[in-house]
Amino acid sequence: MSQSPLEAKQLKVEGEYADAFRQLGALLRSGRSFSGHERNCVYLNTGGARFADASVTSGLDFDDDARGLACVDWDFDGDVDLWLTNRSGPRLRFMRNNAQSANHFVAIKLAGNGTTCNRDAVGARVSVHLQGRAGAPLMRTLRAGEGFVSQSSKWLHFGLGAHDKIDRVHVRFPDGHEQTHVVLEADAFHLIEQGRAEAQRWTPPKQAVQLGPSPIEPLPATQKARVRLSSAAPLPPLRFTDFDGKPYVLEPPLKSMVLVNLWATWCKPCHAELEQLKAGADRLRAYGVEVLALSVDSVDESHSTTADDALAYLDEMAFPFPGAVTDARGVAVLQAYQNGHFQRTIELSLPTSFLFRQNGQAMAIYRGPLEVDQLIADAGDANLSPDKMRSRAVPGAGRWLLPPGVLDELHVVRALYAAGLEDVAKTYAAQHGVNVKIDDEATPFIMH
Repeated sequence: MSQSPLEAKQLKVEGEYADAFRQLGALLRSGRSFSGHERNCVYLNTGGARFADASVTSGLDFDDDARGLACVDWDFDGDVDLWLTNRSGPRLRFMRNNAQSANHFVAIKLAGNGTTCNRDAVGARVSVHLQGRAGAPLMRTLRAGEGFVSQSSKWLHFGLGAHDKIDRVHVRFPDGHEQTHVVLEADAFHLIEQGRAEAQRWTPPKQAVQLGPSPIEPLPATQKARVRLSSAAPLPPLRFTDFDGKPYVLEPPLKSMVLVNLWATWCKPCHAELEQLKAGADRLRAYGVEVLALSVDSVDESHSTTADDALAYLDEMAFPFPGAVTDARGVAVLQAYQNGHFQRTIELSLPTSFLFRQNGQAMAIYRGPLEVDQLIADAGDANLSPDKMRSRAVPGAGRWLLPPGVLDELHVVRALYAAGLEDVAKTYAAQHGVNVKIDDEATPFIMH
């Protein structure tokens, strides 16, 4: 990948950097590792001009797509433990420092006066002078954040090595105020307030929760998946034909909720799913759900079945919902629609179904055979507010960074362009106010 531009004016649609950035995005959406499976690295400060590579011996050289790192003496035992976050699973790791050592430490927490200095004393610099140790003092600066979206503990931790006698501690607060403390014990925690002459000894609480190591167990393999979307963009125009070749287009607003079901006569799980939908037809319609069974028999050339075979199968089973035929282009539209919401290319399999609200937004995507009871339960949420709809899509409560729906249409437009559906992408972008510019090589640069 080319180097990032040094000036904002160099961020153009065309050029080596823009091309490389688009290629990187495509690799990420295909599931590739952002870090290229490079193992985590740990370097040890030897006190001189060089660092020692301690990656393996530290136990931190995971093959993770790592992001954030926060340092904290989590168990208050005098050494620093680590929390790590990753872009992919495992999303969070706690690394407890179990190294055995006779070395000493001191931990200091600061408090500003709240007027000339912020209460957290962010920006303060602490110098620890040790008895019997020549040279520069140990120094730490209190920061509000360090590293990638990471903030370590506000306790400033000083490793003292073999020294157990502290001569003095000097603090320079962000407003320029300086103060010195001489009665501090090693192997202890101390609170220092701006303007207060003496430091206070602090006793850590007893740990109520003991964290232990846990193995990472892979999830059991399954042919079924259900994804409730936290928010969704409207469906792009989906073109298909009936079994007589008459063209139709499915686009919002819809007359009712619609379950678009992709199936084929050669797909045995599809047969079972169609039977379930048939058996639950009255219940589904009572909840306002219609089913559109889209045959893809003519898409996959590796199978000899045709649209006529699909019609014969539906007639024989007396399927109570309308059936139709879609081609490779129709499948590509649904694939791009899914990719735009997942920001990841996951190939559609059979059967796959999309449950759309009347406004054309997908509520859920079902991969593999679905359960009618679950489908009805999901359909019962169709009239929820966007906030409540989003809350039902996640396993627990939390706070969201953006309101529902932000960037949904933008991501769908990008996915449509990536799929080569330029005409659909342009129409959809115009409908939903997504600003698209095309460079000389017909590569889209998309803004919202």
